[in-house]
Amino acid sequence: MAALSLRANDRFFIIAASAAIILVLYFFSLDAASNTFNAIAVGILAATSFFILKSRGGWVFLLYCFGLTFALVSGALIEATGVFLIEIRETAQLTGAAARNALLASFFLVMTYASYKLFLRIIPARLPRFQIAEGLVTRLLLTTAFLAPLYIACVLIIFGSPLFMGMDRFNYFTHIAPPGYTWVYGNIPMLGFVVALSAYKGSIRYRTSVVWLVAVIITYIFAGEKFSGIFLLLFFFLLPHFIISAPVVKTKHILIGAVLILALALVVFINYTLVYGSAEIFMARLALQGQMNYVIDMISGSARSIEEIVRNFLGLNVEDRERGIVYFMNLVAPGSLVDQMTEYGATFTAPFSANIVYFLVMRWPRLLFLFFLVCWD
Repeated sequence: MAALSLRANDRFFIIAASAAIILVLYFFSLDAASNTFNAIAVGILAATSFFILKSRGGWVFLLYCFGLTFALVSGALIEATGVFLIEIRETAQLTGAAARNALLASFFLVMTYASYKLFLRIIPARLPRFQIAEGLVTRLLLTTAFLAPLYIACVLIIFGSPLFMGMDRFNYFTHIAPPGYTWVYGNIPMLGFVVALSAYKGSIRYRTSVVWLVAVIITYIFAGEKFSGIFLLLFFFLLPHFIISAPVVKTKHILIGAVLILALALVVFINYTLVYGSAEIFMARLALQGQMNYVIDMISGSARSIEEIVRNFLGLNVEDRERGIVYFMNLVAPGSLVDQMTEYGATFTAPFSANIVYFLVMRWPRLLFLFFLVCWD
């Protein structure tokens, strides 16, 4: 018992010490603006992501770790190169935004990881199951999983593929595709979880699940998908294995993942070349991954009222234009561009962790108190 208590205390100490170091560096970054510090902070974020992914159960954090790290690597590069950001129509400058956001994102990952571990200790190891209802729902979802890609393929055959029409998928959603296409298209990645779980349980053959995965990826490419949809599909398809088997993610797994991401990047490059006839827009899109973190950091710094936090941060009882990513788009970009993008169902890359800075920058004592609550073991 003493040994278990010691391990628990050691774990809490490591988490708390890591968070404290990150916060000290964050406060130092408030007055720092250098490419070197940006690189150090992004390196800390990458290291934090790496060690979380290598922990048992760390696979569930892949979306957070990859999305935040990729966006803030982009943020550091746009500050270092001074590129022109085509959506907000500004030339990037060295402000230190990448360092601040990378350190805050690292703090968020540490807090989330601690909360996850605490949650696993609270919930029962085995939840009650309702086998009849579970079987019916599984069959329904499996049927949907196999019909949905077939529907997308039929639409592409009848109405044409945006990949060969020189059209991005958002224009295709708005002007070409029939009603319901966008909803079906957007939910297919999550069905990958059902297909893989069914294969794992023996409800369908493993070979069948792999054929389904390959067929969906090919269909998505012809549907104009560039990266995120395929990435989400692979994530949800692999998730059952890492949840049920709970293997430790090894370095070789991360290296294989890096190779897959590079392969997806090549698909994106080819897609942009076919649709736009040039690779330049591909490089511009890479820069835009860090755009919102950069620009929201520039307009942050003063405390927001509780009313503004409830309305625009929590988004309670307000229209879509007054909350979430669309609210920030209206703050930083021309209204005509925002209207055009929302009409197509497109948005800028989401600005976490800059949105936390914008709304809660003056409320660190509360965040620290919350952190020690969730970490206490």
